[in-house]
Amino acid sequence: DASSLFMRHTALVMVADTAAVAAANAIDVDAIYSGGVGTTMKLDAALAASLAEQSVSGVDDPRLRDVHLDSVSVDADVVTVVVSAAVPNPLAAIAGSRTVRIRAAAHASTPTRF
Repeated sequence: DASSLFMRHTALVMVADTAAVAAANAIDVDAIYSGGVGTTMKLDAALAASLAEQSVSGVDDPRLRDVHLDSVSVDADVVTVVVSAAVPNPLAAIAGSRTVRIRAAAHASTPTRF
């Protein structure tokens, strides 16, 4: 039913939030050494993606199946993570499909701002 779908989406939002916070810890150390800190700590996009992937790959929530990291984007000190998962389709009797993919996105910034 709809409430079950809502609860599953809420669980997926938590997965996205956790992955975004993990990715926001990917400080670009080379940028600090080459140009200083400035007013924000820039993120290393490759490291952010790796940390987000590690976070998502560790998900063990029985409400969510086939959880995927769909995208990670970095803009200076802000990271955006999009995840998706397969969940039971509450309209399966009408739609014919037993599962539906849902998505959630989250943003996080580096833990230190100056």
